[in-house]
Amino acid sequence: MHAVRARAGIPIPASDLFGIDGRARLEKTALAGPYAQGVTSLLKLIDELDTEEALFNTRIAERLQGHAGYQAIQQQPGIGTILAAILVAEIGDIHQFASPDRLCSWAGWLRGTTSPTPSSAAATSPSRAAS
Repeated sequence: MHAVRARAGIPIPASDLFGIDGRARLEKTALAGPYAQGVTSLLKLIDELDTEEALFNTRIAERLQGHAGYQAIQQQPGIGTILAAILVAEIGDIHQFASPDRLCSWAGWLRGTTSPTPSSAAATSPSRAAS
């Protein structure tokens, strides 16, 4: 979309080209034949993908509706339905963790702890290992 617009030499001043304002500007922009067709095609594709995403979001929400962990994790700021579903799938049975600290450690969420992995690529560099 950006490339089509750039090739046509038409800037669209919107911070989010695919948001409501940017989309309205795109639809109003007069473009020559192939450019107009390209933008129309891409907007239709975006609409199709948005429809599919909405369908899967609905299915996920329905499937996890009664899951206590799914509901609880969404109480955290910035965690919506999709990230909550991903976390539920990744964590699995919450009872496998003896405590919240164990879960946080497994997920790498504990503050002030050191990671068991080296902090730099240099620490694992083959050239340094040979020295």
